[in-house]
Amino acid sequence: MEKQRMPPLKELTTPDTIPKPKQTSLAGYCSGDLALSRTAVLRDLGEIPSVSLDYFKSAALPPLLQQINIDKIKESLQSDPNVWSNASERCAGFDTELRDSKLSKDMMFNSPFEFSFKFKKGNGCKERKDDDKKVIWSLHHIMHSDPCRHATFGVTIENTMMRFWFTCRAVTLVSRSFNFFSEPEHLVYFFSSLAFANDHELGWDPTI
Repeated sequence: MEKQRMPPLKELTTPDTIPKPKQTSLAGYCSGDLALSRTAVLRDLGEIPSVSLDYFKSAALPPLLQQINIDKIKESLQSDPNVWSNASERCAGFDTELRDSKLSKDMMFNSPFEFSFKFKKGNGCKERKDDDKKVIWSLHHIMHSDPCRHATFGVTIENTMMRFWFTCRAVTLVSRSFNFFSEPEHLVYFFSSLAFANDHELGWDPTI
């Protein structure tokens, strides 16, 4: 009986795309050095999409309840002298730029939500990059350490310029910056959206 011949072995080929390990799987991330860990996360993320405020509201924030009227809330807040100063056209207590204020950052801002908030009195490129690095690490830490989270939010402020952040298991987004003194309606929208959201809309996974 004639033996069956084995087919010739195909020549091994190198794939066009060589697999690249994630920075968060390398030694630097696991070294315990916070600076190296933050750098690893930033390198894995690459360029973060900067989106319009309208897109951020529609794609990332929980839907606003129909009975909430942002314009009326804004008018009500600005009519209260304890909240809004008509003389300076900004929040009461902030008669000067935040960068010129003698108040500490902790006294200026206090968040009632379990999200990531980073603040700087200055609004230069250095302050902005430092806030970016720290809030991204904070968002990553929340998602990495808590399996019950499928998403989370963040806010960065440099002087009077504010940006909203969102991250989930698939993408990280940041909104364009805006002046929360001259455009407070965006800030009102952000907190009104989150204040009345369900747990899963705030980023908690009810299936775990």
